Formats: sequence, C-alpha cells, structure tokens
Amino acid sequence: MWPEVEVDEILPPSYKRGPGRPKKLRRREPDEDPNKGRTTTCYRCTKCGKNGHNTRSCLSQVTNPEAAKRKVIILLVYIYHICIVYLMIYN
Repeated sequence: MWPEVEVDEILPPSYKRGPGRPKKLRRREPDEDPNKGRTTTCYRCTKCGKNGHNTRSCLSQVTNPEAAKRKVIILLVYIYHICIVYLMIYN
C-alpha cells in the first residue's frame, strides 16, 4: 500500500559513550579478594574517634579527647588556608 521511494537506507545512529566512570579493564581472579584496595573505614567520627560513621550518626555518650583535639586542628588548618587566600587576593 505504501508507495516506493528512491532513498538511501536509514542506518541507526552512531555509538555515543554514556556518561559516568568507565568500567575497569582488569577482571579479578576467582581466588582474589574482591575488597582488596577498597577502604571501608573512610568515615571517622570526630566525637568518639571510631571508624565507620560520622558525628551525626554517633550513638556514643562519651567524647574522646583525641578526636576533639583532631577536630580543633582541622579547624585551625582551615582558618589558616582562608587567611592565606585572603592575603593573596587583597595584597
């Protein structure tokens, strides 16, 4: 029922790589540890000092003095960097 037309064949669109991080090229061996190289303890609580959670989700009632001292040091370094940037901009 459709009329015949003289047109080139329509091809699918060319491949475009999708967004996101590409997959690893190396596949792990069956006997290799799948968690090797992965750090699961990337969070450290600044209230109790233990790994695996942050201050917001901390259930500890006791404050670790070493963790509090580390928090103060991080704050001082942050303030120092802000002062350096301020001096670089306005001098």
